[in-house]
Amino acid sequence: MLRKPLAIKEKLLDFAIISIAMILVAGCAITPKFQLDNVNHEVLPAQAVTDFSAYKNTRTLWGGIIVSSRNLKQGSLLEVLSYPLDDNYKPDTQESPLGRFIIEHTEYLETVNYAAGRLLTVVGPLLEIRKGTIGEAEYLYPVLTGEQLFLWPTEDQNTEPRIQFGFGVMIHN
Repeated sequence: MLRKPLAIKEKLLDFAIISIAMILVAGCAITPKFQLDNVNHEVLPAQAVTDFSAYKNTRTLWGGIIVSSRNLKQGSLLEVLSYPLDDNYKPDTQESPLGRFIIEHTEYLETVNYAAGRLLTVVGPLLEIRKGTIGEAEYLYPVLTGEQLFLWPTEDQNTEPRIQFGFGVMIHN
């Protein structure tokens, strides 16, 4: 008869441990919240350039690595090397790049934060195709308005929970 209460306690302990583990794992994942109403998930930067009239003013969801950033009299301008997005909308730099695009943002963005090499995801409508250069080569950039920007944490920004479990002996000098 004493085994039943012990079995119930063991199951409750197992449930508590599993619940805590699930909460900690869920806390590690970063998923930005975007308003994705009327967003065309299919259009890519190269398609926007080749058939701009079909995609003008289309809201897109793109991401990639910032190539350059600069502030203008009114707002900021980001040049981005596009990559496919994973399930969390993070640019997947293990895949092949999809071309470059420009983001026009109406507000000032700190170029130290939005520096070359940072990962970024953006939602916004396609405005125009703009001629530019990459080195000495001419390039046609799709330009979109940055309605929603998500700057991904860098590798040195610790996003892991700061909880440590362990036991042992510590010796100090």
